[in-house]
Amino acid sequence: EYDESLAQHQKALSNRQEMVGNDHEKVAESYCYLGTTYHTAGMHAEALETLNKSAKIQERMESPDLSLLEKTYTMIGNTHLTTDEFPFALEYFNRAFQI
Repeated sequence: EYDESLAQHQKALSNRQEMVGNDHEKVAESYCYLGTTYHTAGMHAEALETLNKSAKIQERMESPDLSLLEKTYTMIGNTHLTTDEFPFALEYFNRAFQI
């Protein structure tokens, strides 16, 4: 079930990277969706790596989509919470709240 979803999100990410390059909002969105799926599948290290890629792209943007950035920070916080990394979870929940 998750394998198919992960494969589809990875394919979408690859297609978007080919179309618009690596530093684009649509690529950040794909990373966010892929990271969310990793989180749901219990693959927390992969989730954090992927969600952090999304956040870094968005943080470099002049005017990011704030709803996507908030969602990304919240998912990073949720993943840290799931892995009992409470200080990191709180940091990212605060970042999301400040948006």
